[in-house]
Amino acid sequence: MDPYRFRANDVACGTCHFPSLAFADGRRLGAGVAGAQFRDTDLGPERVVPGRSIVTGLDVGTEPRNTPTILNTAFNGRDTPQPTTESFQFLDGRVTGGLEEQAGKPITSRDEMAGDAYGPDPSPEEIQDSVVNRIRAIPEYVERFKQAFGGELGEADGISLDHVGRALAAFERELITPNSRYDRFVGGDFNLFSEQEREGFKLFFGKGLCGDCHSGPMLSDFTFEVLGVGDDYESIIPGFAGKNGEGGDFGRFHADTLEFADQKYAFRVLTIRNVELTAPFFHSGSAGTLHEVLEFYNRGGLGPDDISDAELAAAGASRHPSIRPLGLTPAEIDAIVAFMKTTTAPVQSGPLGVDLTAVPERVPSGLLPPGAATPEGPGPYLLSGERSK
Repeated sequence: MDPYRFRANDVACGTCHFPSLAFADGRRLGAGVAGAQFRDTDLGPERVVPGRSIVTGLDVGTEPRNTPTILNTAFNGRDTPQPTTESFQFLDGRVTGGLEEQAGKPITSRDEMAGDAYGPDPSPEEIQDSVVNRIRAIPEYVERFKQAFGGELGEADGISLDHVGRALAAFERELITPNSRYDRFVGGDFNLFSEQEREGFKLFFGKGLCGDCHSGPMLSDFTFEVLGVGDDYESIIPGFAGKNGEGGDFGRFHADTLEFADQKYAFRVLTIRNVELTAPFFHSGSAGTLHEVLEFYNRGGLGPDDISDAELAAAGASRHPSIRPLGLTPAEIDAIVAFMKTTTAPVQSGPLGVDLTAVPERVPSGLLPPGAATPEGPGPYLLSGERSK
């Protein structure tokens, strides 16, 4: 089997946000359309990068950041713990209009979803228009969009990128994990926690200083903070250019527009709900376990692989004041990790009891859902309509 045959137009949001991987992918860096599959059911860490485009024959590289889960993104805030529909998205907050706006971005990235299917150097608008036109040409999708948006839509040509974003966002907002043991504990059921978990709770909001940023109902204040976590890209892909093109990641600083020049190395504070399911951690996946995360904080970000104070100062940045040596013992670190795991809960059922974690057997486009075995017969397809070999 050709491991690169899934390289044209069959990458889904669910390829990198797969239900069994807590709607993330379990990789240090995302694979996107670049992920070669030596078995057609390969997902997450089993996908290999770089992959070869079946359109041009050129390599498509890895994404420069760790793939965050989309669980509970319905409750993202905007510089406060208060949820808002116009929330920050992505680790650098370059999307400020919530899930609807975010939905249209990954399809424009060559490494994430676009590949080479749209010709050389297409603009984001050209890619978005192409995707919308493909949806308009699939009768089942047209009917489904008409049902979803009622009298707002008439003919197929009325379907827009806005409708696509709203549909995706509506699904994502159902992916919530309420009623964890942590929720019931803070609701007054104090007998739910073990002695170790109870100690971890006190340390998390006390000596460990975790609660300085991980506060509020979602255990995140949704601000942008400088931690000084090293990228460690060299251990993944020697010579990798990273997000900033210089072998690293400047986080909140948007080099293309020169926005937030005073926030280099700042990243969005993420919720810790279900965090035990979404390793590896930090923007480049440099911490493989929760213990490694706690060890970073315990040393105050001053390890040999962390970004030094001098490097931060040269970039006009400084660590969050809570990033300082903490003096946590191994037993205390174990307790905090035990507490963090109490936030784990299953995805709530959708309307009418629908299991939102079940991957459909088919989709209207006729493309294979992520993780599905290749059936006999035609497909998947190249842009010409020929069957891939």
